[in-house]
Amino acid sequence: MQISAKISEKFLPITAEIGYCGTDESFLSYDERDRILTAEYTQEVLNKYEKIRAVGMRVCQTHMTYLPSHRPRMDEYAEYEAYFMPLYEKEITLTAQMGCPTTVMHPYFTDDAVKSREVNVRLIERMLPMLEKNGVILSLENIYGAAYGEAHHSAAEDMLYYAECFRSPYVGICLDTGHAVIRGQDPSAMLRKTAPYLTALHAHATVPGMDLHTIPCTVGQKIKWTEIAQILKESPYKGTFNMEIKPPSQLSEAASVLFYQLAYRIAWDLLGEE
Repeated sequence: MQISAKISEKFLPITAEIGYCGTDESFLSYDERDRILTAEYTQEVLNKYEKIRAVGMRVCQTHMTYLPSHRPRMDEYAEYEAYFMPLYEKEITLTAQMGCPTTVMHPYFTDDAVKSREVNVRLIERMLPMLEKNGVILSLENIYGAAYGEAHHSAAEDMLYYAECFRSPYVGICLDTGHAVIRGQDPSAMLRKTAPYLTALHAHATVPGMDLHTIPCTVGQKIKWTEIAQILKESPYKGTFNMEIKPPSQLSEAASVLFYQLAYRIAWDLLGEE
């Protein structure tokens, strides 16, 4: 299994030399909606894609714009759809233009679990034609709510609901190991259940009550990483071992390179490469 990560532009050449096969690219935040919809932003994204290609890497997954868990909810479906659907449509198109197989989505949620599911089913129904047209898989991610609380999309069963509801090759699951720990879930158990529908992965370490996004095996005791790696190897998952990590902001450029080197070596060892 190849190894990818979230990688900033200035580290593309060195991470390619380290051995990373590709990157995890996120689109802009929800409060930059107007900018996302411009032709200038399209060109900005495609320019970075060319730089990724130039160093011999690819875009392994993208992450669509979402409403952060701590922001006020858009309780009316029509309001949410009107705000986000143009973004989804453009970002699915950009994902396809970069030759990327999947885009990750944070499911919509409110305090009402039934309403949350109903809204997401309607959203996915609206998105399916554009996903099929562009050949892009929607990967629904397990998430947490405000203050790391309930969002009705934290357990394996929550994510399986949509995969089994649609049973479409264009609807899958993204397992986020850190989010699982935050919500008191066992990432290994989640992976065993969701593996048949797994289409993306956010592998990173954290501790309860924090979303650290750091290197696997380096903090916390809640994630059985060797078990995670073995389940992945035995599963039908065709994606990469993608680490959603970021060097701490205080690190120098040289130290950040060491951060990426350490992450790659740990992932390499976990996957059983010699």
